[in-house]
Amino acid sequence: MTDDSEAKWAEFKAAVKVRKPEKAKGQPPCYCDASPQTILRDLLGGTIPDEALVRDCCWTEICRVWGGNSDAADIEQWRELCKRRGHLLARQDRWGI
Repeated sequence: MTDDSEAKWAEFKAAVKVRKPEKAKGQPPCYCDASPQTILRDLLGGTIPDEALVRDCCWTEICRVWGGNSDAADIEQWRELCKRRGHLLARQDRWGI
């Protein structure tokens, strides 16, 4: 994480209490269980996993982290990520997966 993104994250955490929804016991961990810092790093690095893009719980967390750091992330990166998610979801629907 760059110094700038770390500073932005610290500012965001100070302004907003970070809460994650509770998961059912025994449910396997998924990408949205990662720390917001990890998600932000992956957003800035363009390395969000495909599986995270198609899971609603993960996408909600990704959007929350991006929303709190939208000035740190390039808007074009965000558009490309949204486009990638759309393609993945369309492919899932087409194959009925």
